[in-house]
Amino acid sequence: AGYSVDFSQLFVVGHSSGGSMSLFLQNNMPSLFRAGAAVESGVGHLEEWNNQSRGRPVMLIWNHNDPVLQEFGGDALYFSSLRQLRRHKPAGATANPWYVTEVVLPATQTSDIEYAQWMAWPATGGASAVEVVSWKTWNPTHSWASQRAIAGAFDASTVTWEFFRRMAQTA
Repeated sequence: AGYSVDFSQLFVVGHSSGGSMSLFLQNNMPSLFRAGAAVESGVGHLEEWNNQSRGRPVMLIWNHNDPVLQEFGGDALYFSSLRQLRRHKPAGATANPWYVTEVVLPATQTSDIEYAQWMAWPATGGASAVEVVSWKTWNPTHSWASQRAIAGAFDASTVTWEFFRRMAQTA
């Protein structure tokens, strides 16, 4: 009612099971969503995935000390999610990212962050672009990355927003 929506600029993001759903939606409905992002979640329910789809660009934010992710397979789920998102580039789907850098963390007195690294694989052939923020907290947590929730953390909202802004500018 009165809102103008540019349907060519729809993005989907979620946390935990909502993040898994955003990964599913960007893959199974690529004509609707420009890109997707998932925070503290991985690819699940592969029997429902349209494996012929190239999907859309995706960002995955993954805490390697997340107790919920550990319950669902931990690093095995992390790597299987990357392989699924990069399935059209099976040779080296999870190896040799095009870009790797440390995530700039806020200067604080204390930090609960052990490390945070940003990796990117560009769109190539049939594979969509994938960006990953791989990070680890000293203490187990399933929280959305932010200064309010985790001392010294980057802001997952800002990171996903910037990812979506970059994807909005691509053809």
